[in-house]
Amino acid sequence: MAPGGSGTVMVTIAVPGTAAEGERYAVVWAQTTVVSGAANVIETSRLGVRVYLDIGPGGEPVSSFDITELTADRTPDGTPRVTAQVHNTGARALDITGTLTLSDGPGSASAGPFRVTAATTLAPGQSGPVTVNLERGLADGPWQAHLTLTSGVTRQEVSATITFPKSGATRVRPSRYPWTVVALVLLLVALTALVLYARRRRHRRR
Repeated sequence: MAPGGSGTVMVTIAVPGTAAEGERYAVVWAQTTVVSGAANVIETSRLGVRVYLDIGPGGEPVSSFDITELTADRTPDGTPRVTAQVHNTGARALDITGTLTLSDGPGSASAGPFRVTAATTLAPGQSGPVTVNLERGLADGPWQAHLTLTSGVTRQEVSATITFPKSGATRVRPSRYPWTVVALVLLLVALTALVLYARRRRHRRR
C-alpha cells in the first residue's frame, strides 16, 4: 500500500474438524517490518483486530450475565467508588460497560449518571469486577443506587441502598426485577382496566 493508502484483505480461518464446540478468541494482525541501517535494527509496527470465533452447529451462543454484589468504598484519594461483581453465565465472551445513577440521597439529592471506568471483558463462566468512580465531593449517603450494565444487546439492571464509608468497604446484595414480572404486572393492570370498562358499558346500557 502507498503512504496514506487503504485496502481490503480477505482472511480465512481454517477450523479443524476435531475442534470442540464453543467460542474461541482469535486475533488478526496487520504488521510491517523494516530493517534499518547497517546495524540490522528491526522495527516492527503491528495492529490487531479481536475476533470472537464461534465453533459448532446452531446459531449464535447465548449471552447472559448476573450482577451478584455491589461494594461501596473510596479510592486512596477519597473518591467514592462503586464496584459490581459480575458473573458471565452465558456461552460467549462479554465486553461489559454501563452507567450508575444515584437518587433519594441526603436532602432528596440525586447524582449521575456516572459511566463505568473501563469496559470489563469476561470469558464464559468467568467473574470479575466492574468499577464506577463517582465525584469526590459526593455526600456519604445513604443513596438509592441504580446500576445498568450492558454487553451488546444484553442488559441487566439492579438497585440497592448504599452508603460510602469513611474507611473500609460496604457490601450489599442488589435487587433485580425481571422483565417477565414487570410484563405480568402491566398485563394485570390492562386486564383490570378492560374489566372496569366493560362493566361501565353494561351499566350505561341498563
